[in-house]
Amino acid sequence: MRIVISPGAFNRTSRSLCAADSLARDWASVQPLDEPPVAPTFTSSILDVVARTVPGATFHDVPGVSGPDGRPVTGRWLALPDGSAVVDLAQVVGLSLMLEPDALGASTRGLGQVIASALDAGATSLTIALSGSASTDGGAGALSALGLRLLDETGEPLVDGGGALARLVFADMTDLRPAPLGGVTLLLDVDNPLLGLHGAANALSPRTGASPADAARLEYGLSRFAGVLGGTPDAPGAGAGGGAAYGFMVAWQARTFPGPAYVARLVDPTSAHHRPGRRTSVAGALVAA
Repeated sequence: MRIVISPGAFNRTSRSLCAADSLARDWASVQPLDEPPVAPTFTSSILDVVARTVPGATFHDVPGVSGPDGRPVTGRWLALPDGSAVVDLAQVVGLSLMLEPDALGASTRGLGQVIASALDAGATSLTIALSGSASTDGGAGALSALGLRLLDETGEPLVDGGGALARLVFADMTDLRPAPLGGVTLLLDVDNPLLGLHGAANALSPRTGASPADAARLEYGLSRFAGVLGGTPDAPGAGAGGGAAYGFMVAWQARTFPGPAYVARLVDPTSAHHRPGRRTSVAGALVAA
């Protein structure tokens, strides 16, 4: 018999991959003739899953990047033998890294810093897993770390956090680092749009501790962000990663791919493939609300 062991996330108590390994050992002890492949869900550490299933994959640590609340953490990305890199938002901006909830102030800046490290090392393409974000900033922090300038009406840069987007007036893309030539693929766990009742702020930010008032402010900020950047905020999945999917879809023409299908394909290469989502258009170098 072939058994698939795929536990969900265990928050701060146990990593999903460790739980899966433990269950596999226990199963083998009572059913030694069965084949129990370990297939953690997409919400577990995607870096560990890829490292386990892709021969020659190597980890690269990035000390001192910004965690979701601004405290320094050690980021990590995975280099694959084909020259591509895999980055996991949750590893550096995950909810488990917050000492206490801060739905308005949490930022994805650390994600951008880890991505910059992979690009500096020569990554030819990127796969970015967007799950478990503590931040609802539309990817503004990550893109700012990559050179995007977000300005208020006086021309001053915004502070980090989704709450600050309510003051956004200009976005200057002049110094934004280009995407790698091989492109960017976003692994998504939800298909929510950026805005509206089912968007990142109203439907997803309560997981980060957002109150109804916080969600309303985040929704307004994300709507300003979308008004400035353009693109397609109602695209399925644009709200993933606290809206970070939208930011990368617009700024880097990133494609989307279902995270669970990606994990399934790694564990079983014969599983059905899914085509990446359509590319979106890039906003201009300087746009205003």
